[in-house]
Amino acid sequence: APSARQEEPTSHLLVPLFGSRTFDQHYNDRMPRRFQSPQGLVSAKIRALITGHGSDENQCAEFCPGIANYFFINGKQFELEFPRAGTQLGCTFAVSNGSLPNEHGTWFYGRNGWCDGQAVEPWVIDITDHLAPSDWGYLNVLEFAGLYNGKTPNPTSNPGQMLVSSHLIFEVSLNASSAP
Repeated sequence: APSARQEEPTSHLLVPLFGSRTFDQHYNDRMPRRFQSPQGLVSAKIRALITGHGSDENQCAEFCPGIANYFFINGKQFELEFPRAGTQLGCTFAVSNGSLPNEHGTWFYGRNGWCDGQAVEPWVIDITDHLAPSDWGYLNVLEFAGLYNGKTPNPTSNPGQMLVSSHLIFEVSLNASSAP
């Protein structure tokens, strides 16, 4: 028998957030994003693709272990690390997930966020429960940072790149009242 409750129609709003940068002492010089929760909010998620490329004296940002990525929403911290980065055989363990063996000469080394030929795994964070309700009139504060061994990176030569594509995705009810 059909359910008496019908699915409520929703729509999605995609908001670009933080992008790629050189992984150096200026990497975290980013302005926080401030926003009010939309009326009729059903869910809110951050979706990010993050990969390290290039090599400074520490093998960052591609091969070095110790890079941690952070999103902060209203003070709540979410962290992403890549435990296979810097390991001798990190990408060999990903062959069954799409990593291409024998792709160039260094395919087997663990990297920050990717392996040759493999799709980059998105980092999806449900932040719905950490947002101020729209009727409170408060602004939410969203920040992003990346650290190397717990500190802002500060290479002395040839800094690498952290390629970042991040978005805030709001799912909102189409039946929500637009009245305050």
